[in-house]
Amino acid sequence: MKTLFTVLLFTLSLLTVSAAPVTVFNCGIGGHNSRQGNQRLVPLLQQIRPQVLVIGYGGNDAWNSKALVSPENFRRNFENMIAVARQHGVRVIMLNTASPAIASYVSRRHRYPDAAPVEQRILPYNDILRKLAAQHQVLLNDFYQAVEQRGGATEAAGSLIRNSANSRTLDGLHLTPAGARLLGELAADGLRGHVKAGDKVLCLGDSNTWGAGLRGAGTVTGETYPAWLQTRLNHDLGLSTKTVPDPYRAPVSMQIPNADFQNDSLRSVPQRWVPARNTGSVEVCADDAGKNRYLRLTPAASKVLFLRTDLFPGSPGKWMLTLQTRGAGEFQVALTAYVTGEKTPVYHVITENWSKQNSDWQSCRLPFSLPPKTRQISLIIRQSNGKGDFRQMKIMPDSTAAGKVALPPAATVLKNSRMSIEFFAPAQGGGIRSIRNAEGTEFVNRRPGGALWSMKLKKIHPDTKGLPPVVPLSIDPEQDDGTGGKNIDSHIDDLDFSALDAVKLGARPRMSVKDGQIHFFWEGIRIGGESGALDVWAKAEFSADGTFCMIDGGFTNRSTDYTVFYFALPQLDGLGALHGAPANDRLATPFFNGRLIANPVEKGLLGKDRIFQPNRSGHSMQFDALYNAGSGLHLASFDPNQCAKRYHLTASKENGVGWAVFNIPDNMRKVPQQWTVPYRSGFCTFQGDWYDSCMIYRDWALRQYWCAEGPEITRRSTPRWFKEIDEWFQLSVAQAKGQRKELEQLRQDLAGYDLGAWVTYWGLDNKTFHALNPDRFPFTPADEAVMKFLKENRIRPMGYLQCIGWSNASPSYRRAPDAEQNLVRNYYGQMIKWPTPAGQKSEDRIAYPGKLWRQALGNVVVQMAKSGFSAVYLDSGNHGGTYLNFTPACSGESGGGSGYVKGNQALLAELRRRARQVNPEFCFTSESFWEGNIAHLDGYLVCNTTNAYLEGDRVTPVPMVQAVYHDYTIMYSAWTSRWDLERDNGLAYVAKHALAFCWGVKPGWNILNLLYRYDNHPVALSSSLRRYAAYRTARKFLVYGQMLRPPVIRTAVPAVPVKWCISYRQNYFSTLMSPVPGNTWRAPDGSFALVLYNITEQEQPVSVTLDRKTYQLGNGTFRALYPAGQSFTAIPDANGCRIQLKVPPQSPVILELTGK
Repeated sequence: MKTLFTVLLFTLSLLTVSAAPVTVFNCGIGGHNSRQGNQRLVPLLQQIRPQVLVIGYGGNDAWNSKALVSPENFRRNFENMIAVARQHGVRVIMLNTASPAIASYVSRRHRYPDAAPVEQRILPYNDILRKLAAQHQVLLNDFYQAVEQRGGATEAAGSLIRNSANSRTLDGLHLTPAGARLLGELAADGLRGHVKAGDKVLCLGDSNTWGAGLRGAGTVTGETYPAWLQTRLNHDLGLSTKTVPDPYRAPVSMQIPNADFQNDSLRSVPQRWVPARNTGSVEVCADDAGKNRYLRLTPAASKVLFLRTDLFPGSPGKWMLTLQTRGAGEFQVALTAYVTGEKTPVYHVITENWSKQNSDWQSCRLPFSLPPKTRQISLIIRQSNGKGDFRQMKIMPDSTAAGKVALPPAATVLKNSRMSIEFFAPAQGGGIRSIRNAEGTEFVNRRPGGALWSMKLKKIHPDTKGLPPVVPLSIDPEQDDGTGGKNIDSHIDDLDFSALDAVKLGARPRMSVKDGQIHFFWEGIRIGGESGALDVWAKAEFSADGTFCMIDGGFTNRSTDYTVFYFALPQLDGLGALHGAPANDRLATPFFNGRLIANPVEKGLLGKDRIFQPNRSGHSMQFDALYNAGSGLHLASFDPNQCAKRYHLTASKENGVGWAVFNIPDNMRKVPQQWTVPYRSGFCTFQGDWYDSCMIYRDWALRQYWCAEGPEITRRSTPRWFKEIDEWFQLSVAQAKGQRKELEQLRQDLAGYDLGAWVTYWGLDNKTFHALNPDRFPFTPADEAVMKFLKENRIRPMGYLQCIGWSNASPSYRRAPDAEQNLVRNYYGQMIKWPTPAGQKSEDRIAYPGKLWRQALGNVVVQMAKSGFSAVYLDSGNHGGTYLNFTPACSGESGGGSGYVKGNQALLAELRRRARQVNPEFCFTSESFWEGNIAHLDGYLVCNTTNAYLEGDRVTPVPMVQAVYHDYTIMYSAWTSRWDLERDNGLAYVAKHALAFCWGVKPGWNILNLLYRYDNHPVALSSSLRRYAAYRTARKFLVYGQMLRPPVIRTAVPAVPVKWCISYRQNYFSTLMSPVPGNTWRAPDGSFALVLYNITEQEQPVSVTLDRKTYQLGNGTFRALYPAGQSFTAIPDANGCRIQLKVPPQSPVILELTGK
């Protein structure tokens, strides 16, 4: 009987796995109303042939002043959609009511002909849907009521509607990720019992269906409600074990959507293709075997059939469209390109003349070009005078264009024994045509753009009428590049051009070569209507030691209308595909602590091209590295003053990897505007990988002011207690009373360890994170109780304090008559405000770090030192190169320069001086690593690097920051969440802490619930205890040591998939990790250590080969440092040593080489 039961289970399992899954189609379009949905429905039904239809309209019908639909017409539209769906065989129909909106936000953008209150405009539309559902016996998902039951549409951070507090936007209509999830899960609940395996579900609707503002918008991946609906339906039917949607992956540039028609039903209109109405029929067909699909276009009599694709990502350059066609008519191919800076799309005919078809399949190669700054394109096919068939459509780089024969010749060459660099003539942009190393490896293997520089100019006197005096934070504030990589569109009046455009704009280009220097000149460039207003120059030469090609430059701008805002120099592109193998390319970038991107030419960067800031989310250091099979290109800026700048990274199949430095002038609006970049940028070739590039940069970085005090082992400005503390755990005063038992247990479990509490929700009413900032005092009774407990239990408190947000309701702000003159402003003079927490009516405005703010913030820090805090965490206080200088009361610079950086450092220096007059060992930390503040901070909270972009084994974390600076500063904490612990038996929790441990990051950011309450909490506690013990034992390496090259670790099992949760959300990056990551270290006394960490639940056998020369091993012997009884085998050979051992589950192992 037991055997029979096993066989039956196996059979049932096979049946479940083999059943076809439910497929959901996201057919939402932003801005659409029920009238447009009614028009789209029939083609979609013919295309997809769904069994289930979910319709969601009402928001635009009621609130979009450009798309209003009367309630009566709204009812008719839905009645028609229900009838049409049933005529086309739809078995199940569900109606979603529209969610509520934030009236104050909506009323800023829309005006209505009637006087109905904004928040009530949606009510009659939702009532119509409720009545139609009952009348026509269709399902109803009353999402409006669900949102109202959960607090409604408010400005609170926890609202399900996007607002300033939770999304940094005055949206008020669209859903947050949590809102979209709720909508999808409620729809799945309502469809339970109505949906079968293999069903197709069509989600028709507006931007809340499409997913505005969400990852995966327009898809069934990421955060959209159709993504959650598909995941839940398949999980509930036993067709999938997934409980969260697949992460969104950006579409590949220049890839025609649905080009093979394999997922379309025969005789249907293909998905992602849109025919013009009444011009003919479009259908998917197949050959006699039924396998090879093709597209048949049959124009109506005397008409031209028009068919286009959905928009898809495009890239500038020269391309080749290949396809096969046959038929009895003639065809023409065109495209529409959407170009940044152009108000209307660019229409381009690929085949100028109509091409006749015949009965046999013909192969066509159709070259075309896309203009610079192309973002999206749509492919268009026209068919006339008879039917035509099409198949095997593909776009690829035009090989004749990408080859060297198609490039203009080099105008000059800069060459020495290490490197050879070819430049175009200045009339052709002056850009870099070729870079070869001493071995002859070419780094420019894709078509270079040709321009050595480019510019963005803004109106000196822009029209600021109607602009609000305060705007939400957008980081730059001209460009937004947070962790999501969003970029705000440039102003419509901006001018953008490059060296390629200079001749067209009247420039007189010339070049001179003398004494190993190449000088480029573009004189007399027209700006707007002002002829001869701009001169640009650039210079290229080798560094004194011949290692780097250094490039600098400047300009003289005589325009009275425009000022230069960005001056991008140098610009390199066409990089990559080294040795003819782009799949082996690796791009290392200091995004947070470091990311390594595989195959950027063919697969892209971190989800998109980025404009990186020189700190916070962007470039924590001033370099990047591209390498392949040992051949590397190190790209860097050499700016000892940390002037404001941006780094622009791009990648495409045709133009390869692009790297540019956006230099920001400090004299904007000055006429004439004459400026020379006050530092140089350049590149060198090297042999090795990302670690070797880090060592090149380290050689320069350790000679800069931020490292002048020397390494941590001798640094006197940071007290020893801070360097050697064992853990910074999180403690919210608001929760502390209810966690007293856990607090006492923590102190008992960690008796003998030096603990610090990272304290939040202190001061004020213990209910808000940073309301009335910075004026948090006086202490509340809850604060007094927490501080008393911490003192009695020898736990050092570090208090949270927002470093840049100045509440306009705070006493210090109200007392300062000139507070508004001391705030950060953007180019247009607007004040910048920090996102407002839930329930907070006041605004946290961004303070400029001048004398006034130094005094106001300093008073609070001094009071913290007097009140028993041992340290302060200055949130957002490490953004020295983020904000620009448009605050005349605080800085004589306008735009870029180092004024803000110096102000920020003067702020940190004054805070330290004043606090240490009270407590000489008071310490300072801030958010995320940035090199410029090493001298002014005792340490960095680096938990944010845990949330930076990851992608399988293609985009992975690498410790670039630790390789350069570990022994010169303290970094602490990894960000783990409940979901990291409760999923997969705590795999992600252990993995995140393991990686941080191997990188020498001080343990931190455990919360009490992780250790004592959440599911799998024994895993958190036991693994943490082992981690603390190992860290304490290996302080001379993990606190004071230099990180050496990570070793090659051979394991018995392959890489482990890890669901890497993003902050405290359930969303995660899917990444692959070695079951045993590791690293090597050199202590100040010269001793060597091998650090390994098993992230799995099973003992893992590993083998590590250590090269004697690479690690300078000497002739000592290895001993187990942690755990003390760890067994291993060290097998010496002529080249070094091979270490073999079994690493215990979820534990670190540290082996030390002792002796000479």
